[in-house]
Amino acid sequence: MATKIKRLLKDVILAEVLDNTPKSSIIYIPETAKSDQRELMRVLILEVGTKFRYKDEVGIGHTVWVPKNFGNKLDKFDEHNIRMFDGEDVYAVEQ
Repeated sequence: MATKIKRLLKDVILAEVLDNTPKSSIIYIPETAKSDQRELMRVLILEVGTKFRYKDEVGIGHTVWVPKNFGNKLDKFDEHNIRMFDGEDVYAVEQ
């Protein structure tokens, strides 16, 4: 039985990890942030929290880049790789 979410609270997103993350993708990180480099992955936003900080620019159905080892894995969503991320974990949005 699939789990249903009525509403997400706080500054969070619920997203499905996409398997087709290109290995050659490059995201420019300024020199001032070099110490904060992380390996990133693509996720598809399934739901956004009521206080999600980028609600005006990003929403359900958008593909965003987040740090690879971040997010809480949710095991109750059948066979999909679903994770919950903090809003501050969103590094970039695909067009």
